[in-house]
Amino acid sequence: MIEFFNVTLSYKNEFLLKDITFKINKGDFVYLTGRSGVGKSSILKLIYFDEFPDSGNVTVNNFSSSQIMINEIPVLRRTIGVIFQDYKLLPDRNVFENVAFALRVTGAKSKEIRKKTVRVLTEVGMGHKRNQYPPQLSGGEQQLTAIARALINNPFVLLADEPTGNLDSRASNQIMNILEKINHRGTAVLMASHNLNIIKQYPHRRLNLENGAIKEV
Repeated sequence: MIEFFNVTLSYKNEFLLKDITFKINKGDFVYLTGRSGVGKSSILKLIYFDEFPDSGNVTVNNFSSSQIMINEIPVLRRTIGVIFQDYKLLPDRNVFENVAFALRVTGAKSKEIRKKTVRVLTEVGMGHKRNQYPPQLSGGEQQLTAIARALINNPFVLLADEPTGNLDSRASNQIMNILEKINHRGTAVLMASHNLNIIKQYPHRRLNLENGAIKEV
């Protein structure tokens, strides 16, 4: 489903990743750990082809980093949900519109947009906040909205970049319980995190990135 094979990536003439190889299968829940700046976010960007390796190959659902065409990248990205630490919500649009926007850009019909948006907001417990705007929400509520947006296109994998990094323990547990539920439903989750307490509380396979190398711990 997702495979890195001998992937090398450099930044400002310094290696971030050196010949890393790993695979994530359908329905997996995997933590990606390592100190800040070590390249965790770059691995996520390589998966949705926002970055490309200097050498080696990344394969995502039969799309290859060495062969994918520019016009195929948006097609692939619609099958991937991405959750950011800083939420990346549109402050001038309410919760409903922030989530619906991901469908509008695909040309979906209004009836379908409303049905899917209401369903996914209800699923993450944000249906009652649909008319509020991001500045009116807590950090946890903003992240739940971001998760709903990531789920709207029924992705095969969720890429979560430090999704609990700005949240207190109560909100973090709420986010993790949602991610667990999503994973149990069959969606793979790859979560970058340095929160070892969360990882111990919700144990799953763990890949650690250090000095450009990756290993299972």
